[in-house]
Amino acid sequence: MGWRTSRGIMGIQNNRKDLNRRMPFALAFGSEAVVPVEIGMPTHQILHFNQRENGGVLEERLDLLEEKRVEAEAQNILHKRKTEHYFNKRVKPRSFKVGDLVFKEIGVTTQDEGKLGPRWEGPYIVIANLKP
Repeated sequence: MGWRTSRGIMGIQNNRKDLNRRMPFALAFGSEAVVPVEIGMPTHQILHFNQRENGGVLEERLDLLEEKRVEAEAQNILHKRKTEHYFNKRVKPRSFKVGDLVFKEIGVTTQDEGKLGPRWEGPYIVIANLKP
């Protein structure tokens, strides 16, 4: 869960942030969660809490919540593109000609073959090239 230091418990791992540097709770509800440990310990957030102003601030944050979700989705798309580019930059493009011998990858091996079963089947002869 966490680790102990001379100052007490430090680094409780219940506030994992995702790619867009926001906690999932904030993306769902529009504000950060108050951890029960913080209620017993006075923090800046607890000390400066005002019930009257809280409603207005909460409404403003809820209005901006959809915008934060759109930003988070854009960040996720950007991350997926970067990951795809990183993976695909090492892929060598191959083209096959009519008459070439090729192997076909078997998707899943059966239970009786186990992990030492064949991964490829063939060879097959290319009879037509669908892509120029």
